Amino acid sequence: MQVDRTLIDKDFDRYVLATDGVTKHITTLPTEVLIPLDAGQSMRKAQWESRVHYNALSADPFLSKSFGASVAYFVNAEYELMQVVDRKTDGTRLEKVFSFPILTGRQENVTLQVAGKSLVVYCDGHGTLHFLKAESDQLGAKWSVIYECAPWGVMPLLLLGASYDELDQHIHAVVAQPLVGSEADGSFRKESISSSQDRPLEVPTAESILSGFEECDNGDPNAKAVLLLVSIEQKVVQEQLDIDCRNFQFLCPSAGVDSASDFSSTLLFRNDVHGLIYELSVAVARLKLRQSATLPAFGFVQASKQEKKFMTFHPLGSLACIGEFERLLFVYQGRSSPEELKSHTRKQHVVELGNQQLLGLRIVNDDTILVLTSTELYSIGVPVQP
Repeated sequence: MQVDRTLIDKDFDRYVLATDGVTKHITTLPTEVLIPLDAGQSMRKAQWESRVHYNALSADPFLSKSFGASVAYFVNAEYELMQVVDRKTDGTRLEKVFSFPILTGRQENVTLQVAGKSLVVYCDGHGTLHFLKAESDQLGAKWSVIYECAPWGVMPLLLLGASYDELDQHIHAVVAQPLVGSEADGSFRKESISSSQDRPLEVPTAESILSGFEECDNGDPNAKAVLLLVSIEQKVVQEQLDIDCRNFQFLCPSAGVDSASDFSSTLLFRNDVHGLIYELSVAVARLKLRQSATLPAFGFVQASKQEKKFMTFHPLGSLACIGEFERLLFVYQGRSSPEELKSHTRKQHVVELGNQQLLGLRIVNDDTILVLTSTELYSIGVPVQP
């Protein structure tokens, strides 16, 4: 991984609090959100983090493009899949699009991934996967189950990702089984399934695909992190790219927004005090990371937030945000005006969200952030530099 010094303002001074330009629209939910499970103190570190930082809101960049609006989903306490459609012109619309079986108990949190246009994959936390499809990409379309399975039986299971292969017309999903007892050194066993086969895939990774040191200024010399390129078709790990944990701490992947070309992934790393954004690409079965933008001093800023629950950023580096466990959302501008460029500053916005816990947070387009609490949905509009 190379650092592009031309993308870093070495004289950056600070983020300046801005008090204007932010809009906040609140929608009361007809039914409360399905409350996430608590994190047990005896859990392994990665399992504990998956509970503590669980995000109950899923963005849909595919239908956002079709609708001309921001689209997201969450599951409510009656196990109903709720679709959020947010427009600047006429506000937020909530619609129940599907009802899942109600569970009397849960081994793991329910998880949801958008695989493609009008395609959603849902895991009930007990090992059952539901593949859903809408009859069209129009508002109000009927949703139905096209495939349902429990390939590994009844077991705690998390859905990590899903994608639709247009060439083969297959839906692929990657799941994680929490390990218990004295099994191996890891915290999760990764496996994959597609709509045409259910052979398991074990990925040799210790905790999560990317991990690093935890403290603001104290690196762990034993920390290890790798980025894996896995062939779903061949069921093999094609490449393992080691991350230099002494200099790079992985923070989070980018948000999926419809304005980013081909929904390409970018990754945020802390290097020194800054947040460096790297474009992820694959060429001839090789992984490549290229720095594309910088969030100045964001590495230090995020480490100083002791109550942070969510962290995300726009793939183009125009903004980043941190949601605390309760009440507060911090938004940081990645781009600067000519005046800010001269003074080596950027704008920061602080948004108050009442006294409830934050259960979900997603950047859904260039200037809109959706925040979910147990009883309300917030649509936050923020000004951004062109």
